[in-house]
Amino acid sequence: MTMDKTQKYLATGSIVLLAIVLALLKYWDYVVNPWTRDGQVSAYVVQIAPRVSGPIVELPVVNNQFVKAGDVLFQIDPRTFKVAVDQARAELANTSNDYTALSEQIVAAEASVEAAKFSVQQAAASIKEAESTLVKDRAEFERQKEMLPRKATSQKAYQQAEANYRVAVQQRATAVAGLAQAKANLHKAEANLAEARANRGAPGGENPQVRAAVAELEQAELDLEFTTVRAPVDGYVTKPFRLRELLARIKAILRRKSSVDSSDAGPSQISVGRLQVDVRAHEASVDGTRVPISHLELEVLRYLFDHRGEVVDRERLLRDVWGYQDSPTTRTVDNFILKLRQKIEADPSEPTHIVTVHGVGYKLIA
Repeated sequence: MTMDKTQKYLATGSIVLLAIVLALLKYWDYVVNPWTRDGQVSAYVVQIAPRVSGPIVELPVVNNQFVKAGDVLFQIDPRTFKVAVDQARAELANTSNDYTALSEQIVAAEASVEAAKFSVQQAAASIKEAESTLVKDRAEFERQKEMLPRKATSQKAYQQAEANYRVAVQQRATAVAGLAQAKANLHKAEANLAEARANRGAPGGENPQVRAAVAELEQAELDLEFTTVRAPVDGYVTKPFRLRELLARIKAILRRKSSVDSSDAGPSQISVGRLQVDVRAHEASVDGTRVPISHLELEVLRYLFDHRGEVVDRERLLRDVWGYQDSPTTRTVDNFILKLRQKIEADPSEPTHIVTVHGVGYKLIA
């Protein structure tokens, strides 16, 4: 009887212990796996890219779901990145306003220069007129002075001729001083114009402040886009899964793609202008001095080098280098071309190696 009770207690205890172990395992699985539960997602912080990390807020895939390339796998909290986009847009607006104000200063300074040039011309004309009057009045004065001892003229006529001559001399001196002042004003106006142009920098799309603000906005928009991770290929997603495993699978696919791309036939050394690049070592130097070069800069340079002599349009670069299937409105390509020109060209404002074919695209002249 006692034995039966003991066995009964042991069996009951074993069942309870097993239930506790299963519950603990289930809770552990619940804690470490960030799949959807009660409409919420575990705030599991992950890093998508060097500038993009945060807690997961959306995980729409379900067990054994077939996903197509481009379907959303998960999304990290985008709020910080939306704020960064708003800030970048505000900074671009401020930079654009500053650029407009400086451009208006240049227009005003150019008007001042033109007005000063006109004043110089008027002063020069006044000198010529004063010199003509001086020559005439001097001749009359000399004539009166010669006739006075012979009583061939009156004292009054002589004095009038002398007074006219002295007035003409003074008028010429005044005109000369006016020309000197007009030239000084012109030099000052030209200096103000040069200062206004220096403060604004290059005009239009070549302005470094504007381009930097545009690049910052595009980077912020790209970071925001990276908060949503999409399937790189078609396939099945089996749940529950560990997020690290999912990220590892995505990165492995990207690494295989990168490996295939890097093994394509192409030069191991690229030399254009001042820039020399060791493609395999991913090292660059300008006039013998080591400089950093990003992966995308190198890919753009390789693509242009492989198609040197050809005109390559922006849509083609966005498709073949960035992998865009459509052609978004973006200055990403222009910004990378600017960075490459700063490394390659002796004078980036007058490029001779990466030239712009207006309305078409870019051409590399090696």
